[in-house]
Amino acid sequence: MLYMFKPITELKCRKTKNVFKTLMEYWLQQRRHTRKHIAAFPEKQLFAYTIGKIPSFGDMALEQAFISGPGIRQLATGIDDTLNVNRQKYRSKNTLLGLWDHSTVQIEYYAAEIDTNAGNGNIRLQHQLFASLDDALWYFLKQETALSCYGNTYLNVMEVSPPLP
Repeated sequence: MLYMFKPITELKCRKTKNVFKTLMEYWLQQRRHTRKHIAAFPEKQLFAYTIGKIPSFGDMALEQAFISGPGIRQLATGIDDTLNVNRQKYRSKNTLLGLWDHSTVQIEYYAAEIDTNAGNGNIRLQHQLFASLDDALWYFLKQETALSCYGNTYLNVMEVSPPLP
């Protein structure tokens, strides 16, 4: 089987000494790949093209950008300040890419601030409950991976070559 990335499984990840660091590396790698999908989309189809009742890829990427940065900031600071902003002003490829880059910088900055040695009790993150910090990071990583898969699907259906990792 051909993998775009080195495959990661929860079991493999949990065997490493620093699970948090491993998850962050994979998450940031996946974000870079998802950014390539956003850049590969034709401008007119990014927010307009849908398959069935699935939202447009641009809308899904916008949602991911709005939850990722604030989510990792909440893990670092404990402050839930999920953005409630007018998303209409971000409905162009350039503004979405700028927001994507900004949230990636937030992720990198706040990841360094997270105390990985703190107790792994229940974590409430953006109105969801996670058993541990690692579980919360798995959530973000899985969301990012799913978004990248949607990007591949949409681009293939539109007969645009998806980007390589």
